Amino acid sequence: MSLPDLQREAAALGHPERRKLMAFLVALNLRDDDGYRKEISSRLRDDQPGAWISLDEVEKRLGAADSSH
Repeated sequence: MSLPDLQREAAALGHPERRKLMAFLVALNLRDDDGYRKEISSRLRDDQPGAWISLDEVEKRLGAADSSH
């Protein structure tokens, strides 16, 4: 299956399924990419609440990025 096929399939998923897919892809990156794992670990240890954003805000930003393509 090609990347455009996967993107179309992902776009057709409902919200709960997209969240599960996002978690799966993050888990793959954590498993396979040392740099990504270190960056995520560093960000999770960030103790500056002013720099934090909610999951809803992340989804809004990702949605805005998707619609700009």
